[in-house]
Amino acid sequence: MAELAAFLPFADIGLVGIFGSAVAYVLYALITGRLMPAATHDRIVASRDAQLQQMRELYLAERERGDLLAAQTASLTEAAKTSASAIDALRDVATSSPPPEEGDDR
Repeated sequence: MAELAAFLPFADIGLVGIFGSAVAYVLYALITGRLMPAATHDRIVASRDAQLQQMRELYLAERERGDLLAAQTASLTEAAKTSASAIDALRDVATSSPPPEEGDDR
């Protein structure tokens, strides 16, 4: 035991010194936030889980909105293409037919 006591540099401070050092370290850890009660940890984890769930719900809602927007854009694009084709066809008909003559009742 004497060899062990000689190896440990803090053996001469005694049991009270070792216990006091442990209490001081625990207080230091509590004050600096390195050590926290289990209830506080559980509350923080539950809050983070709730926040993650809310973010998942928002992500899914945004994804549904994006899908709806893509579908609406596709249908409007088709309508625009059809309208453009109709206008081009009317323009072609208007430019290819001869103008009406003076006595023509068309």
